[in-house]
Amino acid sequence: MTLDERYPRLSVVKRARDGDGCIYLGPVGSARTARTVVEAIEASVPIRACRGRIPSGRIRVGAEPRCPTRSLGLRPCPCAGSLTEEEYRPAVEAVVVGLTVDPRPLLEPLAERMRWLAEAGRFEEAAELRDRAGVLARSLSRQRRIDSLRSAGRVTLEVDGQIRAVIVDGRLHAAGAGGSESQWGRLARDLGPGPDEAGRWPAPLPPELADEAAALVSWLESNPGRVRIIDSDHGWSVRALSIPDFAPVGGSGPA
Repeated sequence: MTLDERYPRLSVVKRARDGDGCIYLGPVGSARTARTVVEAIEASVPIRACRGRIPSGRIRVGAEPRCPTRSLGLRPCPCAGSLTEEEYRPAVEAVVVGLTVDPRPLLEPLAERMRWLAEAGRFEEAAELRDRAGVLARSLSRQRRIDSLRSAGRVTLEVDGQIRAVIVDGRLHAAGAGGSESQWGRLARDLGPGPDEAGRWPAPLPPELADEAAALVSWLESNPGRVRIIDSDHGWSVRALSIPDFAPVGGSGPA
């Protein structure tokens, strides 16, 4: 989400830029998956779909729109002077909240639209929307689980009552019987800056490290009886919000 421009929009990028003030979701498995996520969010929230930056200064009302979605009346297009920054702000805030705090502003409109399409007998369209919503939901769930571990900072664990391990920035950095707290402290410092006061990290993990963090979180969640948290820099918790997976449950129509 390009919060570094006048009218923020969704953009698919190969690499994140540290400290640019934007919000990132990912990395995801492919460019196709990323575009599906964008399509799902744009179907949920009236965010602009035109890809160019809008220049500063007054925009002439009735200006020639730059994107076909505006010409068809499907999406807002600030470059045509159709709405002010204040009028556009609620859509931006809905996306920001959905990506960082609570996924419901992004997922609930999709579920409502799916029900409407199914009731209207438009099952193919409902199924296509369900598939896009499922990709978005899974991406949000994965992001929340990884971010919860990363924002905890250094986490010291005990596994099976005898093996100590340290996790820093979502990575397993040391494991063994016993260990030196001073060594772990030096390790954490050597890894560079942590999250800011709001718990935000400069940029998402690269794909290979994100996969490692996701696998680690999955293992920890699957083995709660074997793991005891000894220490954590910032606390470690995941807000208990259920994220639907939008998987089909059988029958002739969509779930």
